[in-house]
Amino acid sequence: DLTTMEQLIAAENTPFQYSKERYAVYKDLTTMEQLIAAENTPFQYSWESEPSDTVMRRGKNQFGKSGDDLHFDVKHGIALVQDGHGGYLKASLMAARTPYRKGVQELIACGAIEVKEQAFADEAFKWIEQSGIDADRGGAVELPAWLAMAAKAQTQVLVNGMVEPISIVEAMKLPESHLWRAAVEKEVQGLMANGTWEEVDERDVARRGRTILPSRFVLKIKVKEVDGKMVLSKLKARLCAGGHRSRPGFDHFETAAFTASPTAVRTLLALAAASDDELVSYDVAQAYLIASVPEGQEIYMQLPELLGDGGVRAPHLYDGCGSGKGSGKVAKLKKQIYGLKDSGRRFGEVVMKFFDSLKKDGSSRVRSIVSDRMAYVWRWIDPVTGKEEVLRACLHVDDFLVSVSSPAIKAEFERRMASYFGEGRVTGGEPVDYHLGMRIERDRAKKTVKISQGGFVRKLLEDFGVQEGVKVKDSPLQGGVHLRKAPAGSEPVDHVNYMKLVGSLQWMAITCRPDVSFAAGLLGRYSQCPTDEHWKQAKWCLQYLAGTADLGITYHGSDEVLMDGYDHRNKLIAGVDSDLGGCHDTQKSTSGMVVMLNGGAVSWRSRRQTTLSNATTEAEQGGSVRLRSNYRPRQGQHESGLLG
Repeated sequence: DLTTMEQLIAAENTPFQYSKERYAVYKDLTTMEQLIAAENTPFQYSWESEPSDTVMRRGKNQFGKSGDDLHFDVKHGIALVQDGHGGYLKASLMAARTPYRKGVQELIACGAIEVKEQAFADEAFKWIEQSGIDADRGGAVELPAWLAMAAKAQTQVLVNGMVEPISIVEAMKLPESHLWRAAVEKEVQGLMANGTWEEVDERDVARRGRTILPSRFVLKIKVKEVDGKMVLSKLKARLCAGGHRSRPGFDHFETAAFTASPTAVRTLLALAAASDDELVSYDVAQAYLIASVPEGQEIYMQLPELLGDGGVRAPHLYDGCGSGKGSGKVAKLKKQIYGLKDSGRRFGEVVMKFFDSLKKDGSSRVRSIVSDRMAYVWRWIDPVTGKEEVLRACLHVDDFLVSVSSPAIKAEFERRMASYFGEGRVTGGEPVDYHLGMRIERDRAKKTVKISQGGFVRKLLEDFGVQEGVKVKDSPLQGGVHLRKAPAGSEPVDHVNYMKLVGSLQWMAITCRPDVSFAAGLLGRYSQCPTDEHWKQAKWCLQYLAGTADLGITYHGSDEVLMDGYDHRNKLIAGVDSDLGGCHDTQKSTSGMVVMLNGGAVSWRSRRQTTLSNATTEAEQGGSVRLRSNYRPRQGQHESGLLG
């Protein structure tokens, strides 16, 4: 019915929806034969205002490209799996045959789907087995909605029934597209207000032979821990440049950037417990944008995609966000942006200059510790009381973890941060309860600080179908176990999930669970080809975590603990031990060491030695040598450390 170009342009930006006729037919299907028959039934498009997701058919889509993809309608429970290589089919079967895994369990729990009859699933498996399709060699099959959606859950994150999209195109096809559009608009408006780029003609840049970096939104569902579980916090969109396309020596130079080590963070917490200092956190909004592109350096980037419902270009829906991608313009960057190779380094330089600026008034001293460039100690003389106050800070990109000895130095620090980074750009200042995945619990009456990862552990247990508090173990590994590499030519058992589990254990061992450090290291040696025996010990470790989800490290400040036996307040106490030839594959020994401060561990390590030992004494001496090399005082370190 269109007769003018204006009508055609208007229609292009209008989303089409499938009619309710299709939903009415599909939702009542109970057998695979009915589903196959319905596939060949034509349906009409309609202008329904009710939002829905597209339900794709087999074969090629409207653009002539392969339709090997999975699209689903959460509201009506319709889905179609198409895969020419067996990927989705295998994932679907895995999710269905192991319903305790993430796929089915999360989808049912969040209410996105409802499994009404097991007969439907049994019918699906029966049809697959009789179809002659080889899942390993590929094939395209239609599956029940809950099986298809379980396959989708293997590659996507679901929080409170919401899917974390991998692109803005996918986000604009979800029922909550208006929430993602608001997050994108907020991000781009902030970039524009900051003067991050200026729009220039794309043809002029291409004519000069300059690289135009791609841009894309990274969309995240932010979660937080509430009552021991991870729940939805907010939706966040971050515009990133495709720094992987940049050329060294032209688009970037030095790229090394620094963050505070976990050891420095734990040391700060231990000292805060002993001194009863207040613990607060700060965040610098759009931190990388504070750093400017160096003079003489030209970096060009595609403008952000500004899409409407259905994934069509709609820059008019976004207030104050510029022309957008596809307008013939590109962005000439004036400020650093996330994704560039050297953005982290440039912002790190800004942070170092900020802390250098703290000593300009002549009444304060500030220094970073020798072993960690992003851990600072600031000593400031309160002009009212004349007393020296102390502030310690550990930085992880734009997140500041700070301990302060008085409200006066806290207020002065906040004033200087606002003056340096910009009014309204620095948020926080409240007592910290969560930092880099660690839960921080403070008991001022008992003078304790406890760090733990209960939420992370419970999520890990849920992913692997282990119930908390059931059949728990008393140790991370089975006593007397001796693992060996798989024989040559062996096939790995559930390789991807094994690596996921080992990676999670290693993350816990780095942060606040030294008790699983040895288990994580031992299991990690066999990540290339795990066997059933390796999996047995990995599941043993999961059952140990099922009984110790909230176990953590507690730092003390009371005299009752720190004066027990002798005064060990703010004193480092180290211990080291080693086995003899514990690795049966190499006959090498494994050393373990721990460094305590104020009643809790601040540093630890479990590592296989690099040389062979002939006696227990030799193995233990090797471990102690490594401990001394890690903690040998360097020149000036006693003056610059967090303890000083």
